[in-house]
Amino acid sequence: MAIVTIDGKEIDIEQIELPEEIIKIIIECLG
Repeated sequence: MAIVTIDGKEIDIEQIELPEEIIKIIIECLG
């Protein structure tokens, strides 16, 4: 389960179909 918190909302990335590049960018932005 890959959960990230965006604007205080927990989002399960695995439930959202995103290209790997976008996921990598999100992870980089979160630090």
